Amino acid sequence: MPWKRIIKYINSKSNLNNSNNSGSNSGNNESSLNNTVIFPKIVNDSIINTVEEKWTTKADMPTYRSYLTSGVVNNKIYVIGGYDGPTLSKNEEYDPVTNTWTTKADMPTARYRAETGVVNNKIYVIGGYNGPSKNEEYDPETNTWASRADMPTGRYSAAVDVVNNKIYVIGGYNGSIITTNEEYDPETNTWATKADMPTARDELVAGVVNNKIYTIGGRIKSTTGIDESDKNEEYDPITNSWTTKANIPTARYSAAAGVVNNKIYVIGGNDPNKNEEYDPETNTWASRANMPIGRAFLTVGVINNKIYAIGMNKNEEYTPSGTTIILTPLILAPVISGNTVYYKGTCTIKAGSQVILSDTPTTIVNDDYLTLESGTIEHGWLKISWKYITSLLYIKLKI
Repeated sequence: MPWKRIIKYINSKSNLNNSNNSGSNSGNNESSLNNTVIFPKIVNDSIINTVEEKWTTKADMPTYRSYLTSGVVNNKIYVIGGYDGPTLSKNEEYDPVTNTWTTKADMPTARYRAETGVVNNKIYVIGGYNGPSKNEEYDPETNTWASRADMPTGRYSAAVDVVNNKIYVIGGYNGSIITTNEEYDPETNTWATKADMPTARDELVAGVVNNKIYTIGGRIKSTTGIDESDKNEEYDPITNSWTTKANIPTARYSAAAGVVNNKIYVIGGNDPNKNEEYDPETNTWASRANMPIGRAFLTVGVINNKIYAIGMNKNEEYTPSGTTIILTPLILAPVISGNTVYYKGTCTIKAGSQVILSDTPTTIVNDDYLTLESGTIEHGWLKISWKYITSLLYIKLKI
């Protein structure tokens, strides 16, 4: 914990017994060192950090392609497969810190309209045109690929997301638009059938918030043919059940989705510049700043609360607007076992993990630092022993 300050309001007159005393404390030098730190009114306010919404152009992807997919590992985005006339096996790594691209080992089976899930820093590329049952694992650390158990229901243009280290492949197309939902466990390399999605869809997107998967948009079969969908259906893997949620305002397919601060951003698609935000907590939608270069069949990666929209050869970074509240503990004083603290106020005070209650004289259990986590102390005091405090201060300042 960073050292900030020690309150210097010291009542030097309290409980001091010096050499002018008649000697009633002879042999008890420790008691003569007792003192009291007085706490005046102290406020520890939160810091509010407001982020401005914006789009920023980033380094172009080396290989022009659409119908691609991607996964994020260790704050780098791996963009895999796609289509540009031929079906591609390309694998290119984007580093947002340096804004540079690096060529990596090609995927063994060239595919497009595949989807990815990331578990334990490995990327699983599943399904896709030209390999609808394929499941191949990429390890960025070793830059190698491995074949894994094929998906039971071959398909492409599905939605894929991860909850509790299991990958869920939902919907898609295999000659018709389907509702199938299958779970892949990389640890056991096995597949399991789960509850079907209520509405058959392909070219949909998905986002995970609080361990629930939201499947949004896509294409549906209608009486007139194939239409774009505005459906939003929530899947709970724990209960293996589905719930209908608020429809996306702009029905569309072939979009991409990223999650930042528990909100889902659906970007691009057949309405190519569109950007809409879904808040699962309130079950509401809001329009956000449009993507500058309209695109469909793109992919996104999220790193440090920024969304990277990648497709064709373009790469644009989206920063959603938002407010972050930062609470930083304020160090009041070093304390040792046996010290006594008392205060009144509307706040949270701790000594390490020990919570100190208001209006209750409390004995400190372990040597640590007394901290005001948040709120306001109206007044208070700390009975200390300077013999031990001096040692503690010396050690801390030396560090």
